[in-house]
Amino acid sequence: MGTLPPRQALAQGLQALRKSVGKVGDSTVVESPFMPDYGCNIPIEENTFVNFICTILDTSIIVIGSGVQIASNISILSAGRETCVLSRQMFLEFGLPVYIEDDVMLGANVIIMHGVTIGKGSTIGAGSTAMKAIPPYCVAVGTPARVIKKVPTLEELQDPENPFRSAVAG
Repeated sequence: MGTLPPRQALAQGLQALRKSVGKVGDSTVVESPFMPDYGCNIPIEENTFVNFICTILDTSIIVIGSGVQIASNISILSAGRETCVLSRQMFLEFGLPVYIEDDVMLGANVIIMHGVTIGKGSTIGAGSTAMKAIPPYCVAVGTPARVIKKVPTLEELQDPENPFRSAVAG
């Protein structure tokens, strides 16, 4: 059996993915295994890359923005449970939305918990667990993930007064 040309393989992959999730933007690549719970609550915008072994429990909506890079072995969980024994015995579950804004990068083995927003342009370091909102243009690491530094916005990098502009100018 022959292999497909790359463009045709990508088109077939996008077509299959669009049948299993809420929305998939153009030029998005999702490697398998990709393991959504329901799938219908996951819009993925354009130019996003999702690497191998991505588990998404989409009891509530999980929005993945454009230009997002998701490394391998990631869990994004909108589902949660109360700690009360009675609610566990009754199998009660709740869902809170998760928002991964544009240009976010998630390192390998990251966990994003229910109700969390990862701000535009932020990076979550490998092995971290985001349990609270992460502001835009930050690097956060650890469990729970804590902001360790700010990163410049695209506008700041393009500022003629920025001494580092020549290093990133294209």
